[in-house]
Amino acid sequence: MNFETLKSRVTQSNFAVGYKRDEVQLHTNVNDGTEFGGSIYQKANKKVESPVSLAWTAENSNTHFRIAAKYHIDPDAKVEMVGMMEPVIQDLILPCSVV
Repeated sequence: MNFETLKSRVTQSNFAVGYKRDEVQLHTNVNDGTEFGGSIYQKANKKVESPVSLAWTAENSNTHFRIAAKYHIDPDAKVEMVGMMEPVIQDLILPCSVV
């Protein structure tokens, strides 16, 4: 938090809260009262992990959504990698008006 003494006002404020356990993590944040975000991470079992993240900016209504997954392959499995493909999906969620 920044406080400008000459103008007697708060110029910047950031706030975050987190929670962590062995199998799940939660995080939320607010920056300057205009940027809001949160994420959750879950370890379903020894082989599967998945995080989700969401962020929103009030000034221009930009929304960011991210999701991922991680699967641990058995180290004894025989896998021949000729090529590797990594799909990435990005989408812009346009602001909508509620009537």
